[in-house]
Formats: sequence, structure tokens, C-alpha cells
Amino acid sequence: MQISRSEMAEYGEFFRHMRLSLGFTLEQMAAHIGVFRTTISLWEKGQRIPNKNIEEIEQTYREVVKKVRRG
Repeated sequence: MQISRSEMAEYGEFFRHMRLSLGFTLEQMAAHIGVFRTTISLWEKGQRIPNKNIEEIEQTYREVVKKVRRG
């Protein structure tokens, strides 16, 4: 499946928004998802899309949000 530049940019905005809403650095978010900091950076810039299933990553974000809220 081919993804357009605008779709990549939308994914990037989503990832950045989620990370910042959690107050996480690139390093912290990468650790929670299990990827490198540079990978998160490339996703946020819309230069790459995840190799992982997008739904799986979204679920990971949700789980991180729950952990952060619980303290």
C-alpha cells in the first residue's frame, strides 16, 4: 500500500501530539514503544511511517496514557 506525503504528515502530527500531550521526550516515548529515539523523530517529521501496525502503536500510546494517569 502506498501512502501519500500528506498522510505521512498526518501520522507525524499524530505521533508528535500524543508524545507532547504526555510530556515525554523522544527518548522516553521510544522506550515505552520499544524503538529508537531517531525512529520516533522520523515518524514525527513524516519522513517514515512505522513498520509496526498503526493500531498496535495507537494501543501502546493508550496504555502509556493510562500508566501516566495512574502515577
